[in-house]
Amino acid sequence: LSRAPGNDDDDTASNEDGSLFPNVGRPLGVKKKNKGKKVSLDEDTLMKAHRYVLFNCDEISDYISEHQDLVNHQRSQGRRGKRSRWARAQEHSHDIGTWFKNRVREENVSKEIKALSQGLDYTVRSCKGYLINGNRFHTTAHESNRKTQCSGVSVTSSMSSFASSRDQNPVVGDVKYYGVVEDIIELDYFGHFKVVLFRSNWFQVEQDEFGLICANFKRLCYINDPFVMANQVNQVFYVQDSKEKHLHYVMETIPGDFFDMSEESNGDVGVSYWNESASDGVRPGATIADDYDVSWLREDLPATTVDIPEYMLEMQAEPEINDSDDEIEDNTLWDFMQVSEDEA
Repeated sequence: LSRAPGNDDDDTASNEDGSLFPNVGRPLGVKKKNKGKKVSLDEDTLMKAHRYVLFNCDEISDYISEHQDLVNHQRSQGRRGKRSRWARAQEHSHDIGTWFKNRVREENVSKEIKALSQGLDYTVRSCKGYLINGNRFHTTAHESNRKTQCSGVSVTSSMSSFASSRDQNPVVGDVKYYGVVEDIIELDYFGHFKVVLFRSNWFQVEQDEFGLICANFKRLCYINDPFVMANQVNQVFYVQDSKEKHLHYVMETIPGDFFDMSEESNGDVGVSYWNESASDGVRPGATIADDYDVSWLREDLPATTVDIPEYMLEMQAEPEINDSDDEIEDNTLWDFMQVSEDEA
């Protein structure tokens, strides 16, 4: 166990302790000094990435709530007097960046929060793979000619779900999204800290009659929210339906080199094993006495009638073989081998 695992994601160049977003994991297929190819994001993509970072920073949750309350109490100039919840949610998401920047400009806040409010550099670093939490992720373009599949991701998010723009009663709860990684980028907040995001395509999903989750690769959703933090995702892989090629069934994966050796969680494994109930009242692995009557008949399922094969019926109809000749021969052989008293 002292040897580093194959999917070791230790990164010695992580952000210092106390940062808003400590780096975890490491990029794949790039030199460690460069950590990816430099690319420039357009303004719209940059704002989407920055907005996602703001909404997922616990240290500014009070500011997020303050802006939400401010938006909720504002009245529109329209005929209805009050905007719909959908409109307020859209405004809250769109304006949070500018409002937060102005809100903390004159306040005495930490350097990290001040840097977060100022936004990020237009130039980011992009890579084709990333190793985190024991999982190896690749972009769809990188694995297009590979036999392995490492681009599938899932993320669970707590959010308000609107059926449409007219929906006045959104459902609040945990929603699980399934998609594939299109790009892996590292945002740079002008040297103060860096954040790794996965840009993904999210699919519409449905559950079949057997409870299996099926993703429709022809129908994308949440196009305006493509980003997710690298440390938030779980890995999945997709199995294509044999008839409907655009449908893919979701299969969860277990991180590589994963060992659950916690004493707290596994300390009573032996006790729980012996306490498990059995239908015949016998503990698994226990020694059974010769005179103990054990029933091997399952009574928890309905009986099934099967036809006996003809060859078994023929075997049952054959006459029994008389083994008396064998007994005589055996006795004769034994007598022949014995030495009589006269010969002795």
